[in-house]
Amino acid sequence: MDKMFFIVNAADLAQSEEELEEVVKHVRSNLTASGVGSPHIFPVSSLAALSSKQDEDEDTLAESGFPVFEQAISRFAVEDLPRLSQRAGYDEITSVRNRISAWADMAAQDETTRERKITELKEAHVQALSTLAALAEHNITREISQESSELLFHVRQRLDYALNRFFQESFNPSVLREDAGHLKAAFAACGRDLMRTLSIELDQELWATTLRLEQAGRTLTEGAAAKAAADMNGMAEGLSLGIRRESDWEAPALGETELQIQGDWLSYWSLFKNPKHFFEGSGSSKLREAAEPKVKEAIADVVAMREEQLTDHYVQMGALSLKHQVSVLEEQLNESMAAIISSLQDGQSPMMWRKLADELDALSATVQHVADLIRLIV
Repeated sequence: MDKMFFIVNAADLAQSEEELEEVVKHVRSNLTASGVGSPHIFPVSSLAALSSKQDEDEDTLAESGFPVFEQAISRFAVEDLPRLSQRAGYDEITSVRNRISAWADMAAQDETTRERKITELKEAHVQALSTLAALAEHNITREISQESSELLFHVRQRLDYALNRFFQESFNPSVLREDAGHLKAAFAACGRDLMRTLSIELDQELWATTLRLEQAGRTLTEGAAAKAAADMNGMAEGLSLGIRRESDWEAPALGETELQIQGDWLSYWSLFKNPKHFFEGSGSSKLREAAEPKVKEAIADVVAMREEQLTDHYVQMGALSLKHQVSVLEEQLNESMAAIISSLQDGQSPMMWRKLADELDALSATVQHVADLIRLIV
């Protein structure tokens, strides 16, 4: 997630640079708490950028903040992404080269040693398959359930802390004023607006939670698979098994939340009386005291339902991830064992393996040279 770019839009609405910095600081804090180690945040005004590009106004375009964002994402696409792919390629070539070098050393041993090695390899193969069978049965239900419970506890807590602000935004003097007419209907509409706002806020929190749960699930499954790979690599000389990250996990089908309180908002109408009493007197605070438990109850019911859905989904995705890792490791294991045993049985020349290792070194150097040339051209 550190490779993601985050935009704070409508930056030109900030009253001052200090206010904008506070907004960016708040966003950075939330992203860091969500597991994004070094978030790339860009305050921009997209409307100002669009208008200035259409008018070819370079000064306004620069003030919009958009050129800085465009330069950063362009640099990432042109420089960072190829470098990441190149690094992955280097790592793969190095892994194969080290494996082949080990096979060359084994092929150079005498016949008696090779026969003993073959017996040991076959025993290790059986032991390694047993390790993979245990990995396939690895269960992350408890860990995911605990992570889901903790994350959603904090979701409820954040919504609880924000309730006062949401109440004030929904029940506000611009809507509930004497000359507006139909105050009773407007009061009920304010209550419904509050629940809609909370529903949207809760959905945003839930989607953020899915990212954290996926990260937690990947950490668990990849950690278990990496340990299994390390254990198997220690079982026999010449093994260099490694995990492979699968594609993004499927997102859960949550649907939109529609929070509803028990009863009707008009049941609190007696607390309103008139706008002056409500906003300057105790009416607003009494409404919040009376309605807040019902609102919190509605939120708690939905969060409890979502917790079960999210836990079940990410336990299932974790099982699929483990299945993927087992398949990848088993394929590597079988191919490696077959190649090593074949070289020992046939007495293949170690020179052949060393020649192949040298060719891989040359390939790696060529890839580096091409990458350097591309960087110079770009």
